[in-house]
Amino acid sequence: MHVHVHVRLASEEVIIQLLKQKCLPILLYALEVCNLDKRSLQSLDFTVNRFFIKLFKTSNIEIVHYCQNMSGLQLPSVLLGSRYQKFLSDVPCDVYS
Repeated sequence: MHVHVHVRLASEEVIIQLLKQKCLPILLYALEVCNLDKRSLQSLDFTVNRFFIKLFKTSNIEIVHYCQNMSGLQLPSVLLGSRYQKFLSDVPCDVYS
C-alpha cells in the first residue's frame, strides 16, 4: 500500500521566488545566444505553465497567467526574446570581418 502525503513547507510566494531565482536561470542558461524557434520557446513556456498548474492546483490557463502576472514572472519566451536582442546589440559589428 502506498500512502502519499503532500505537505507544503513553504508559501506559494516563496516557491515562486525560488523558481525565479534558482530554477529559471538554470533552465535558461546560455539560451540567450540562441535564436530558438517558436516550438522550442513554447516548450520552455509549457514547463513554467505546468509548474504553476501544479502549484495552484488548477487547469485553467487564465488563472495560471493571472498568477504569473501577479507574481511578476515573465515566461521564458519573453525573457529570452529580450535577452537575445540584448546579446545581438552587444556583439561587435565587425565580428565577421
